[in-house]
Amino acid sequence: MNDHQSVLFIRREGSSAKGVQWHVFMQAQQDALDSYRLDGWKLVTAVGVRDAKALEGVLLYFSKEG
Repeated sequence: MNDHQSVLFIRREGSSAKGVQWHVFMQAQQDALDSYRLDGWKLVTAVGVRDAKALEGVLLYFSKEG
């Protein structure tokens, strides 16, 4: 990565795809997006990371304009 690219990994906690853990996971993603946007970053792509059973987390790739 360089000054114009950034990657953030957000891990999903718990074994349930629904409920409190899922809400916390989705809120963490939204908070990250909001924080990066405020600093002038643009989301390039989001990639789900799976383990053998379920979604482990998400990788968010950002690019800085200019």
